[in-house]
Amino acid sequence: MRVKKSVILLFLISVILFPVYSNWEIGEIVDDFGDPTGDNFVYCLVDNGKMSNSATINETCKVRIMATLSSSVFPQIKFEFQIHDYNWNNPVNEFYTDSNSFLQFKDDKGKVIKFNCENSKYSTSWNKLYDENAFKFYEMLVNSDKIKAAISCENVKYNFIFDTEDFLKKIEEIIDKKEKVDKESSWNISISDSAYSDYQFASVSKYFKLTSNNKEYALSFSINGYPDDLEDTPSISLYLYNYCYNNLYLRDKSEIKGLKLFCGSSSLNIEDYPTPYPYFTIGRDVKKTQLNNLLAKGSNVRFEVEFKNNHNSITFNIKSSELKKYVNYPYPKDIINNLN
Repeated sequence: MRVKKSVILLFLISVILFPVYSNWEIGEIVDDFGDPTGDNFVYCLVDNGKMSNSATINETCKVRIMATLSSSVFPQIKFEFQIHDYNWNNPVNEFYTDSNSFLQFKDDKGKVIKFNCENSKYSTSWNKLYDENAFKFYEMLVNSDKIKAAISCENVKYNFIFDTEDFLKKIEEIIDKKEKVDKESSWNISISDSAYSDYQFASVSKYFKLTSNNKEYALSFSINGYPDDLEDTPSISLYLYNYCYNNLYLRDKSEIKGLKLFCGSSSLNIEDYPTPYPYFTIGRDVKKTQLNNLLAKGSNVRFEVEFKNNHNSITFNIKSSELKKYVNYPYPKDIINNLN
């Protein structure tokens, strides 16, 4: 017993004197009841970070860095920095709704990347990286051995250092488990809670894998239905994923010039509905009547995505009968039981 106590004491002293940077591990996502969902994430624990504010300097903070893949078909990576003041029992859940944060990272070669993040009344995002920002951080992770981080929000600043060893290996293990789509998927149906009301809304989507000028793209064509008192037509979104690196995709609409729909001898030109989000959206300016008139002209609808910078356009086809069914469905009434 004395030998065991001595070993434990020596181990604790070594950890205090020589801080150990945690390796990356794979965790399992659970639902509200604590049951595994079958999805995984990659994480790293930092025990020896530093926190400073107007009342204290260089107090201990602990950080859990999480990397998750937000799409089951075309994996996109996102990061979250879960910070704990003093110990693991004191998480920093969020700052004020209108808070802005400044995230900085420096690799072992001296390169620095910076991000401004902000909260909104619909989400807490001061400690999260999505889309292009997440991919920039991902590139730094896979090309560095050690990274220094400085995160500031309001009058608080957090500093910590973490290793990148095993990060890519663990991410690839998760990616390998994901479903792969080589060309085209069947319709996928999902039901979600609306962030803007007490209603639920439905989304039906179809995935495509396409190429233009030897560059690989993935498309998700999505019809989103809303309650009748909010909109008189479902909106249609076109998510463009550029193939980036190591089987990851980046959601980005910056290369899209426009979208055209062809059915029989008729066509419909679509302009992007202005949103701050990185996907092409057909909004309120396209009504059910317009789409139904087009769908009546033939048995198939050809979608042509036009690119900037002289890229060849890419096309995909959907049966008119399929599209008409989802465009005209009375969202969200009876949708869970009847939308097949």
